[in-house]
Amino acid sequence: MNQLEMSGAGGWIEGARDAIEQIGVELREPGAAASGTEISLGVGSLGAALLDAQAPAATLRAAARRRVEQAVAVLAEAEMDPSLYMGFAGVAWCVEHLRERLFPELQDDPNAAIDDALCGLLARSPWSGHFDLVSGLVGLGVYALERLPRPRAAECVAAVVARLAERAHQDADGIAWWTAPGWLTPPMRLRHPRGYDNLGLAHGIAGVIALLAAVCRSGIAVAPARALLEGAVAWLLAKQRAGQGGPRFPSLICRERGPQGGRLGWCHGDPGIAIALLQAGRAAGVPAWEAAALAIARDAARMPPEQTGVLDAGVCHGASGLALIFSRLFHATGDPLFQEAARDWARRTLAFRVPGSGIAGFSALDVDDGGGAAWRADAGLMGGAAGIGLALHAVLSPAPPAWDRILLLSHRQPPC
Repeated sequence: MNQLEMSGAGGWIEGARDAIEQIGVELREPGAAASGTEISLGVGSLGAALLDAQAPAATLRAAARRRVEQAVAVLAEAEMDPSLYMGFAGVAWCVEHLRERLFPELQDDPNAAIDDALCGLLARSPWSGHFDLVSGLVGLGVYALERLPRPRAAECVAAVVARLAERAHQDADGIAWWTAPGWLTPPMRLRHPRGYDNLGLAHGIAGVIALLAAVCRSGIAVAPARALLEGAVAWLLAKQRAGQGGPRFPSLICRERGPQGGRLGWCHGDPGIAIALLQAGRAAGVPAWEAAALAIARDAARMPPEQTGVLDAGVCHGASGLALIFSRLFHATGDPLFQEAARDWARRTLAFRVPGSGIAGFSALDVDDGGGAAWRADAGLMGGAAGIGLALHAVLSPAPPAWDRILLLSHRQPPC
């Protein structure tokens, strides 16, 4: 009997609880990667802080607080870019998101200077940097939405929409955002010398759609955000590949060779696209978008695992990310198909656990641009143990999480 079978019908719940506990224990050990000087939200210690902050135990919340305080101290001395996943906006997002739970005594606003810096940065026109969630405009928008209703946050949201409008390109299908070759690694640039259109949540058009949906719900810059949203949804829906089996959407569309790749994951693929379209349909009040989203999501939930391209357990492109997305879809729709898909992908997450390896038995599979692959220990949110623990916790919980706003899987309710 393999590990997946052992974690079947009922045993997976106990296995998930054990994995969450052991991940937390190992990430809190002295010298663990999550306690080092890498403080970013995407790959550093703040993922472990988010995991500890979910616990009811005061001792674990205290551990989360220490990690956040350490990150703020490092940020005060370090040079960091402004990005959400690797830069100072991510540290500030975590402070804001966990402030009420971990720092209820604070009277002054610890992020006021960050807001001022980002407003100044976003005033630069035309925008010359990335547009995406991980490194660019979409990520800065996620931070600003977390800070509403503060006036400077509203300024940042409006500025993000304006800069996205500047960077958009229009064709016969609608509106999209091009990934320039200068943003690519050298091997990727050799393969795509003219760049490409990325369709995913992490680096592409689905991420823009999810952000614009949240902006429309916020009541800020609604008219320009709605115009961009309509064009982007039309463009994305036009890229479906009908009748081929497997994923409906490619990962990217290359200028030289057309559609490339296709998998199921958070970063790329049908589930992330589906949840972005669902958010867009509900925010804009367009039932056809919601219907398209649910058809895509249901096909993805039924897809045989061997067609998905999933090779490890991480959130970014692995099994736990799919468990998290389908759990969120279940909470959004009540459809038991998505609940069962979430549980199935949680079981598959546990099947990647190898006792004595990685962190709590979980290792990340790194595939480089040249096609090489290697397993390694990873403590972070996106590819590693902290994210796996958070995703499993979300599947087990009766209520959906709030931290997944960082992944554009949910929106904060607009403040009154």
